Amino acid sequence: MLCICEKLGRRGFNVISQVRRFSRNNREIDRNIDRLCVEFRKLEGGSVDISKDEESGIATVTMCNSGKKNAFTGKMMVDLLDCVTELEQWTAGKGVVLTGADNSFCSGGDLETVKRVLGNGYGMCELMQHTTSRLFDLPMVSCAAISGHALGGGAELATACDFRIMSKEAKIGFVQARLNVATGWGGCTRLAKIVGRTTALQVLASARVLDANTARTLGLVNDVLDTDNIATEAMDWLSKNCIGDVNVTRVIKQMVVAGLYFEESQSYDMEKQLFCKVWGSRSHKDALEANIKHK
Repeated sequence: MLCICEKLGRRGFNVISQVRRFSRNNREIDRNIDRLCVEFRKLEGGSVDISKDEESGIATVTMCNSGKKNAFTGKMMVDLLDCVTELEQWTAGKGVVLTGADNSFCSGGDLETVKRVLGNGYGMCELMQHTTSRLFDLPMVSCAAISGHALGGGAELATACDFRIMSKEAKIGFVQARLNVATGWGGCTRLAKIVGRTTALQVLASARVLDANTARTLGLVNDVLDTDNIATEAMDWLSKNCIGDVNVTRVIKQMVVAGLYFEESQSYDMEKQLFCKVWGSRSHKDALEANIKHK
């Protein structure tokens, strides 16, 4: 593992994703994802768009399917993967906000898309788990900015971010059981890690729709804000909670993710590799000179 880290670490700061992909049959996975993208892109409607603020280093990814509470079509699934791919290549980025248009987060799968992929649920899961895993692995801090409703697959998407904040009127619910189905976009796996086994089981099996304060009490949501513009507030929230420069923020994110994925000794090795990227850097020396630590 150390040799892999050393080899990949020289290529850039996105070490975690590279190590995970290095350990699998990349060509076969990429071919299959490419095939699924061609298939799902045909299921048209809506879009997922990205804007990048070069000054703050924070990007905004916006889900938009007007009149359908941003329900996900096949095309939007591919759009999201395209956005994640673009973010992986944005070396100036330190944060990303995932949000929805028209004061709504995402109501899950679009009904027409769902009907057309009833015979290919495995393919849909493979595409969305691939995408949400890469979103989670991004070497930047991510925040789901939830207004309106985050239901079904929309709730699953929220778990792919590092943080979740909600407007006080918003609601979130893993409502899949109401349709006699379960999560498939990686939401169960991530939810259990966020809130624990017992709470995750209760939330999923009951299919309860949670208000913002209840979601915060359960540990699913990090903050509840009184705002009509949750996306803008999320950018401010990220800026206040990520005070280091771009390189430091990216290194910290990768260290935390390494602690989740790797055995302790491997995580320590990864931490050493990443630490050396910022120790003695120009920004580190400037901070020492300014005695910022004690201010």
